[in-house]
Amino acid sequence: DFNSVPWDPYFQDMIAGLDVKVATDGWKPTYPHWLGQLGIPIDHVIYSSDFSLNEMALVTQKGSDHRGVRVKLNTD
Repeated sequence: DFNSVPWDPYFQDMIAGLDVKVATDGWKPTYPHWLGQLGIPIDHVIYSSDFSLNEMALVTQKGSDHRGVRVKLNTD
């Protein structure tokens, strides 16, 4: 749980030296869940470059003010 927007320079620096990808599929705001599309994307799935993103969806998480990020990955 990074609680960081994807354009944050510290977040960018963290992933820059790694062989990873960040799951993205347009504007997917996760916080706070009650703002819907007006929220900000601060929850991320980071995965190995050995995979490719097949599907990404936001899901409701009972008891949380964040929406969860669910992904399906393919092996390349």
